[in-house]
Amino acid sequence: MDKPERFKYNMDLEMAMRNLLGKAYYGYAGGFSSPKLCKRVLLRAINRIRKRIEEIAPTDERLLLTTSISLDQIERNVKDTSLKMNNDWLIIGDLLHLVSLLLGYDWYNGKVNRHVFLHQDKTQEIEDYHQRIGRKFWDEFVGGDWKIRCEIIHVLKKRNLSINQIARTINLSDKVVAKILKRIDSFEKETGKEFSQELDKLDFRFFSV
Repeated sequence: MDKPERFKYNMDLEMAMRNLLGKAYYGYAGGFSSPKLCKRVLLRAINRIRKRIEEIAPTDERLLLTTSISLDQIERNVKDTSLKMNNDWLIIGDLLHLVSLLLGYDWYNGKVNRHVFLHQDKTQEIEDYHQRIGRKFWDEFVGGDWKIRCEIIHVLKKRNLSINQIARTINLSDKVVAKILKRIDSFEKETGKEFSQELDKLDFRFFSV
């Protein structure tokens, strides 16, 4: 009976590496038939995880200690792995242990001993949404937001509100409001049409400021 092939085409590992280390690992799946490449890639992943833990939990001494021990164990088992030495289940166990530590489990009692908080700043939130819906839809989404803002600015200006009043009302800077009003004015002069009547026909890029 043939032995199962341990080192082979591995898209799961490629995706994990692309998550950790970026697009440079695109197309690596076929290379994971090489134990040497697998070991090198996994050791890089361990270093990235170690650095990230130090960034997010610099004052949690116990978490730093336990995760460091766990990462050291993973590193040893990865280095010892070869065609002859099968440490796969040891590495799987080590990784599950590391995940449990990062999720707040500790002391080998099945209890959560620290809370984990995940938070996105505004830039991360936008990038996350951008990645989910794709660039084209993202541009249209942003254009849609600005379309609404432009419409409000146009209406408020027709009520003879000052630029500063409009800016304070919709939480934009005076400079941005002035720029939008100038763009609207130029559009109406060039086309001879009422801006509000042409909103739905305009390309989303018109509204991106």
